[in-house]
Amino acid sequence: MPILVLLGLGVSLSWLQQPLWVLPSASRWDGLSAAVAYVAITAALSGLCGRLSLLWARRAGGEISRTLLRRHNAMGLAIQGWMILGLVGVMGCGYRELIVASALVRVPLMGELAAAGPFVAALILHWLLEYPSTA
Repeated sequence: MPILVLLGLGVSLSWLQQPLWVLPSASRWDGLSAAVAYVAITAALSGLCGRLSLLWARRAGGEISRTLLRRHNAMGLAIQGWMILGLVGVMGCGYRELIVASALVRVPLMGELAAAGPFVAALILHWLLEYPSTA
């Protein structure tokens, strides 16, 4: 999990300084809608992962098996991959332009916090929605 956090913050903060690519027709509002969709999709995937894991555990009589752990870990890894690749997509869809055009970049650290905002929100939702299946 710490690697996921470092990758997500690294992508968002480095993209704020120098974008790798941006869609040519991307507007600021495209970036905002992409950020909202990114957080919503992450929440849906995390909720599905948690519910499926609990369902499989109930079917197994509450017993945690290797198969159950492998399934849960594979889904978690897929969600983490989505979180990084989706963040790249959000930044490429114009979210960076939204931050740069706003007054946030003039206040120390506010631009960086806004750039990391979608990732941090998605990460917190991921942790909250997956917690019942890991407790």
